[in-house]
Amino acid sequence: MQDILSRLRSTILTSLLSFALPWLVVGAVLASLLSMSYIPTVAPVGQEGVRQFLWFLKVFGGGSPLVALLWMGAACSFVAVLFDIFAATRTSFDSSRA
Repeated sequence: MQDILSRLRSTILTSLLSFALPWLVVGAVLASLLSMSYIPTVAPVGQEGVRQFLWFLKVFGGGSPLVALLWMGAACSFVAVLFDIFAATRTSFDSSRA
């Protein structure tokens, strides 16, 4: 029973962290582009970067950047959970053979 709870805890933690990762990456990219837009020599690059990045999110999210972030988070979370389950079953099979 303890092993099942440990694996469940690991899977939930993996799911939450991998869901938050796209949000952090997008936030860091937007923050860096926005901070670039306040520097006079590279302001057009920063402003155009923000515009293009938000356009990408709108296309990816069907018109809403928030929906795009939710889909990216869900996709990353799903893949990470699959990998966590694979790794857990792989280690349990390896330990049963030894």
